[in-house]
Amino acid sequence: MAIARENTQVLKKHAKTFYMASLFLPLQVAKDASSLYRFAREVDDIVDENPEKEARAILEKVVEDYREENGSYPFVSDFLATSNRLNMNKSYAEELIKGVTWDLDNDTIFTEEDFYLYCYRVAGVVGLMMCYMLRIDDHNAFQHATDLGLGMQMTNICRDVMEDLDRGRMYLPESWVDDIRLNKNNIQVISIQKKVLEVVVSILERAEKHYASADLGMCYIPWRARFAILVAAKVYRAIGLKILKDPKACLDGRVYVSKIEKLAWLVYCSFYFLHPRIWKKPKQDSKAVLHESLCGLPGL
Repeated sequence: MAIARENTQVLKKHAKTFYMASLFLPLQVAKDASSLYRFAREVDDIVDENPEKEARAILEKVVEDYREENGSYPFVSDFLATSNRLNMNKSYAEELIKGVTWDLDNDTIFTEEDFYLYCYRVAGVVGLMMCYMLRIDDHNAFQHATDLGLGMQMTNICRDVMEDLDRGRMYLPESWVDDIRLNKNNIQVISIQKKVLEVVVSILERAEKHYASADLGMCYIPWRARFAILVAAKVYRAIGLKILKDPKACLDGRVYVSKIEKLAWLVYCSFYFLHPRIWKKPKQDSKAVLHESLCGLPGL
């Protein structure tokens, strides 16, 4: 019980949108989701808070524990128990760790393929793991779950451009910004800023397509959990919509959705919940047209 409370507190502190959405989930699903978030958060913090050599050693131990079902780290043991109970494909968690490790192996993303692979590993697989937690056994749902993860990660990348540059990282594909190796100094150049904002808008326009696919997949989610996922998707998407309205905002500081705006989206979701789109399965289901370069990876 103590670890479950810790998981919830980590979710509440670091992911306010997801915590709000989790309040509408069935209790066991909410516990499982907080276990997943804690696992993802911990492995990400390992990279952010430790020297490279030490971070690599810890992550190698995390992977070893997860594969061999050891209990060196409580957050690994807890998530392992959750994934075993749900008969989850363990390759998803390993893909997540590969994505986090990207920050140790690379200081930039070069190509569109790199970009999609990174987004899949750090967020797309989270959508796939949530399918197990939501007790979804229709494989048609997996494409849509991946798309929701991709859309959210693209939003996250565009929101955190400056914060990431302060850490010496860039997740905008270098080939998209004319092979300029961005840093917190040269991004102050007006011509470079203009190009960066063009790329940000382009990424968010792509994210909109992934969110639209996620909407089509809502019908696969059990009705008791559907509203919660809808809220998480719409409120997180709202961050990107704010940046699309004023792209330069992502360079001026972290863009966020206020409590009043979240309440407004909550009301919107209450009405949207009745829309036929999220109750009827699409006549022609989504394939991997939005992420062709990812075909063949676990879940796709």
